[in-house]
Amino acid sequence: MNTPLEPYYSDYLAALREGSGRMASQVVERALTANTPADELYMRVFQLAQWEVGRMWQRNEFTVAQEHLATAITERLMSELRPYFKPKHDRGRTLMLGCAARELHMVGAKMLVDFFEADGWTVYYLGVATPSADFLDLAGRYHVDMMGVSSAMYYHVPIIRDLIAQSRAAGLADEIPIMVGGFPFNLKPEMAEQVGATFTAPNAAEALAAANAWLDR
Repeated sequence: MNTPLEPYYSDYLAALREGSGRMASQVVERALTANTPADELYMRVFQLAQWEVGRMWQRNEFTVAQEHLATAITERLMSELRPYFKPKHDRGRTLMLGCAARELHMVGAKMLVDFFEADGWTVYYLGVATPSADFLDLAGRYHVDMMGVSSAMYYHVPIIRDLIAQSRAAGLADEIPIMVGGFPFNLKPEMAEQVGATFTAPNAAEALAAANAWLDR
């Protein structure tokens, strides 16, 4: 990763390898002192480091406990950075966002919450493992402008496909666009079309841009 943030990314990943929240916090403090925008930290440090943690877990280089610890560190630091994402205006748009049923990884979805709220959207964030029927019922009742569903694991992609099929059967998909995201869609963006989604995006910034562009049409 040949970017000005590469040293922060390398040091942050090293902190996650050590399981040290203190080291990770020090990296973030250095980056903020150097006037690094919080949104850049999200996409080019936190997101990339979490992807690498996931790969290390898949290669049996990280235990489940280590992966949970690394994720908890990142979630805590994201919470500390939330003041940098205060909305400056009300865009008048609403998003129903959650993780697919049985999906327990939520860092990526929580990044979207911060980016969309900073842009003035109202976000109804449902968290992890939201049953598809409940997700769609609430989206319909709240008359949201868009739905977003996330999965970090390949074996949860069929759940998203079924949710979108249920949305079509209920008549919601004709009214409410559905964006999908997560590691499987980043590796194979064509899967978004295969499951029937409106679009996908590799990070929170591009998801926000795509969502606004879609509704501006």
